[in-house]
Amino acid sequence: MRYKKRLEALAAEKRAFAQEQKHLRKKYKVREPGIIQVKKKRLLEVIADIIRKVSEVILLTLASVGLIALIYAAPRTELGIIFLEVIDQLHSMIGV
Repeated sequence: MRYKKRLEALAAEKRAFAQEQKHLRKKYKVREPGIIQVKKKRLLEVIADIIRKVSEVILLTLASVGLIALIYAAPRTELGIIFLEVIDQLHSMIGV
């Protein structure tokens, strides 16, 4: 029973590999059957992914803080005070 499942898993892996190779051959226009394409991630792609994930975490954190401020009265008043202080500091920096 386990042997059959393992064979099915190996067959599925081979099919997935063949499908990926077919996609890469079509993408890079390779006609020779003996060539295996390897797609590597570039440094800029990795950095962009990291920045995207960090920005998603920051956005979710700010959204949860905003939701908590809407639900509960004490954080709402504190955030209101902080908001007014930020506005005053911006006015003093600009000189208005």
